[in-house]
Amino acid sequence: MDYSGVGTMMNLGARLESKAEPGMPCISQATYESLRGRFTFAGSPRKIQAKGIGEQLVWDVTGRAGSLRDNMP
Repeated sequence: MDYSGVGTMMNLGARLESKAEPGMPCISQATYESLRGRFTFAGSPRKIQAKGIGEQLVWDVTGRAGSLRDNMP
């Protein structure tokens, strides 16, 4: 079987990948809300224009905040 991902989330992922700085992934607001205590970020969020989706706030991830095991719910 062959599976393909389609839809808004897949498009947003592709747009975020294209807007990321080298070596520093960027994440969407929804992902930030879920993970903000587990990672460190470069300052404030920035706005990007995501083709076909619109304006989005994104956070640039700089590293882990301590041990992920310590931060697991």
